[in-house]
Amino acid sequence: MAVCVYLVEQLGVNVDAADDKGDTPLKYALGSGNLDIVRYLLDHDADPEKPGEHGATALHVAAGAGMCEMIEVLLSKGADVNSVSFRGTPLHAAIVGKHDAAVKTLLNHHADCNKAMAIHYTPLIAAIHVRSLKCVKLLIKEGADVKGVGPLTPLIAAADDGLTDFNKPLLAAGADADVRDDVRFSFSWRSTAN
Repeated sequence: MAVCVYLVEQLGVNVDAADDKGDTPLKYALGSGNLDIVRYLLDHDADPEKPGEHGATALHVAAGAGMCEMIEVLLSKGADVNSVSFRGTPLHAAIVGKHDAAVKTLLNHHADCNKAMAIHYTPLIAAIHVRSLKCVKLLIKEGADVKGVGPLTPLIAAADDGLTDFNKPLLAAGADADVRDDVRFSFSWRSTAN
């Protein structure tokens, strides 16, 4: 902390200076898990929304690592709970990391539980793909669309991964068990027709 204070207050180093990958001192402080330095940098105008490599913000990093206290601090300083990067939103990052406490924290701050990436990759589909029943239940409780977007519904995703224990909460929340998997049906019909 003393070095950080010296660099910022005595030498006037830019708190948002980025390395060749676009990572800022804020992201390095997050990576080391140093909450005091994260707070210090944010109090000295570090931009929590400054994207790094592939558009990831500090909130993506904190969410992907399951750092709930860091998430709270970043959100209190203006981080966008629904910002988008190559990882999707911070909610996607928390789900892929299987950090259900971080998922809950983000949902408590109104993260969009239906924000789709790449047409159909919603947080619910992500939770199914990483086999996190806890995350699936948290998302359903917050109103995740169990009918899905496009041809890949949550029930089809669960069936493709052999996750029969995911069917009960999805069906209880209103998932349509009669939706056909037209993509796979079309492919298998063309294969047998030749």
